[in-house]
Amino acid sequence: MTWITQDNNPFYPLPSDYPELSVEGQRKARINACRLWTTKDKSSKEISEAFAAGLRFFDLYYLHADEAIDFNPLFYDDDPLETPVFHYDILKQWASSPRNICIAPRGSAKSYLVRKACLLRMITRPMYSILYATSTNDNARGTGQALRISSNITKEFRMIGIPSSQTTD
Repeated sequence: MTWITQDNNPFYPLPSDYPELSVEGQRKARINACRLWTTKDKSSKEISEAFAAGLRFFDLYYLHADEAIDFNPLFYDDDPLETPVFHYDILKQWASSPRNICIAPRGSAKSYLVRKACLLRMITRPMYSILYATSTNDNARGTGQALRISSNITKEFRMIGIPSSQTTD
């Protein structure tokens, strides 16, 4: 896995030469952008930054519908709003410690943040263990449904050797 930095790179977390890569090279670069946080030889700060950047890329590329290419992973019920800035602070905390508790005001899209983070971890790091607790059965059911990922995402990530038992069609 190639470590990508933000330095003078408008495509971060993709490599700066992303547009010039072959179709297969672009696919591998997208996967690398999502998996960058799994690198072992970097500092906690670098890994937490990579997780936040990777999740932002994952959300925009894989979870947002794109009518122009007839793609809809059915992750969002409505058109998604811009991700609140404090979500990235939360993501960095989650990436820097194995145990976290996050409390945020009602209506701040916590459930979607958790769903995106869980989904990214399930896809990019096989056998990753997640415990999700919520106060309502509807929220738990909704999160379970949201984590049933589309076959487009599954297909792209299976090609890197993540076992099919880790993904759902």
